[in-house]
Amino acid sequence: MNNEVDLTDIWGDPRTYKGIKIYPILMKDIAEFYNKSYPLTIDKEGISAAFNNPQILTMSYFDFYIILICMAINENGDKLFPTGLEDLFRLLQLVFREQQFSIATNLQTGKPVIFIEIVRNKTVTIKGSEFDKLKETILKQNNAYMEKPQNLHPEVQKAIEKAIEYHNKKNKEKMATLEEQIASYSAATGKSFDEIKKMTKYQFDFGISRLSLLMSCKMIWAMSASGMIPAEDIPNWLQHMPKTNGYEDILVCDKELEKFNGVT
Repeated sequence: MNNEVDLTDIWGDPRTYKGIKIYPILMKDIAEFYNKSYPLTIDKEGISAAFNNPQILTMSYFDFYIILICMAINENGDKLFPTGLEDLFRLLQLVFREQQFSIATNLQTGKPVIFIEIVRNKTVTIKGSEFDKLKETILKQNNAYMEKPQNLHPEVQKAIEKAIEYHNKKNKEKMATLEEQIASYSAATGKSFDEIKKMTKYQFDFGISRLSLLMSCKMIWAMSASGMIPAEDIPNWLQHMPKTNGYEDILVCDKELEKFNGVT
């Protein structure tokens, strides 16, 4: 049923996969989530292309990540991800909460696995592509998921990366910092900082976006009352705001991008 209502994330409830409860990140843990979430967001396809190694594409993300943190070194021989395993473990602690788990190696296959105790004396195993599902769930329920186009031509991929760079530079001074967003949300809603700490990241992000729309509507309503804007142009603050796949926000025209390329 395509129109089935799913309020799991807005209520802040955990999602379930293979009997495992996957809890959303709370705002009190948001800084740690930002610092520890990189184990789920490394560009496997980009690294495969950079090293001209198509074998990487055949790996599950979990296998790829464990190999990467073990083998990736700089020119001095130092590991690029010295705390890669610890950071992944801490991130999983945040989303599994009371559920005990361990990261180990399958002695038969030599590949990494996660053992999670979901109830007393009952353990579930996560391996290979199953981790991809876990990763996607964590990112989506915390509003951190970007659906990447697959099998792009290198020139197209390069153009997307340049557009992202342009978008980030253009909006760098416009977007409030997380600290400013928290303070603004508190001031606008009357919620205390302790109350905000108990919200999930998804609830906070969604609340900020709706609050921003409401504030914009109030400004337009005031302008309409003075006759500056026609009545038919007055927006509805309860209008639907469609979710994007993450790439629609970086669409720019070729002239803008050429101009940007000329100054970088």
